[in-house]
Amino acid sequence: MQQQRKRTALAASVMAVVTAATVIACGGGGGGTSGGTTLPPPATDTPVNGPAWLSFAGNAQHTAQSGIATQPLSRIVWRTAVDTAPQYSPQGYLLVHYGSPVITPKNTVIVPVKRAVAELYRIEAHDGGSGTLLWSMDSDYMMPAHVWTPSYNVTLTASNRMIAPGAGGKIYYRDDADSASATTQTAVFYGDANYAANRAALDQQIFINTPITADSAGNLYFGFLANAGNSLNLVSGIARLGADGKGSWVSASDASGDSLITAVAMNSAPAVSADQKTLYVVTKTAGTDGYLVALDAATLQPKSKAAWSIQTQASAPASATTAPLLRPSARTATSTSAYWKACPTRTTSAAGCCTSTPR
Repeated sequence: MQQQRKRTALAASVMAVVTAATVIACGGGGGGTSGGTTLPPPATDTPVNGPAWLSFAGNAQHTAQSGIATQPLSRIVWRTAVDTAPQYSPQGYLLVHYGSPVITPKNTVIVPVKRAVAELYRIEAHDGGSGTLLWSMDSDYMMPAHVWTPSYNVTLTASNRMIAPGAGGKIYYRDDADSASATTQTAVFYGDANYAANRAALDQQIFINTPITADSAGNLYFGFLANAGNSLNLVSGIARLGADGKGSWVSASDASGDSLITAVAMNSAPAVSADQKTLYVVTKTAGTDGYLVALDAATLQPKSKAAWSIQTQASAPASATTAPLLRPSARTATSTSAYWKACPTRTTSAAGCCTSTPR
C-alpha cells in the first residue's frame, strides 16, 4: 500500500504540472510567474511494480482510466520543467500543447521537455519516488508548420520499449525504458536506407504530426505530413511501423476515399480497437471538415468512415487536440475541445459534439 501511495502521489504531481500548462494554452489564460514553493525532502526510493501509463490518454483506446486512484493534490512531492524557455505571446498567452508524461510499471516517469527557446526537445526519465533524473536523450524532431505549438509526445509499448518521434518521420526507441544504459536506436517507416540516402532533405520534408500509438503487440501508428516534391514522393497520411521493423503507409486521401482530404489532423493520436483489428484516425481537408476513418490495423485498408465538420475560428483545425477514443461499447467517438463540433455530413450543425463509426 505504501508503494502504491508513493506512485500515486508522484503520478498526480507530475501530471498536474503538465495539465496546468495545457489549460493555459487551451483556455488562452494569462502568464506570469508563481511564488516559490518549498519542496519536501526526496522520498526514499522503494521498488514499485504497478500498472503503466503508456501513452496519450493512457492506452491505445484512449480511455484515460488510471489503474491507481489519485490522492488529493494537496502537495508537490517533486517537480520538473516541461518547457525550459516558455515563449509567451505579447498578450501573455502560452500557445503551446505539452506532451503527456508516461509511467512504466516500475514507476519511471518519462517526460518530454522543450529544451530551448526554439522548438527543440529532449526526453527525461525520472525516478517516480524521488524525482531523480535516471537518463535523458535529445531528439532532433522538427515541428511541422503550425499555429499553436503541437504536442511532442513519448509512448511506451507493452514490452516497456520507449518510443519518441524524430526528424524526417523516424522514431527513436529504447528497449528498456527504466534502464540508463539502454541503447537508443532508430527506425523509419519508409526504410532506413531511404532515409540515410537523403537524410538532410527528408528531415525538412517529412514530419510526424500526431502522438504515436502502440498496440498490444508493439506495432506503431502515427500521422505524418509530407511536403510536396520530397525525394520519395511520400504523401501526407498514416504510417504503420510493425514490431518486426517493417513499415507501411497510406495517404490520408486514400484512407478517406476523398481527394479533398489533405492530411491526418494535427495532434490527433490514432486509436486501436481492443481486439487490435481496427485503427481509427481523424483526417481533414484544407478547410474545417474531414472524416473519422476506420482502417484495418494490419494492412491500413479502409473499413468505414464518418464525416465531421467544425464550427470554429479559421485556425482551429491546425491547432486543436481532438483524438478518437473507444467507448466501452466498442464504438468510437472523437473527443472534442470546446470549439469542435462533429456533424453527420459536411455541413455545419449546432447539434452533437461527437461522431461514431461502425465497429
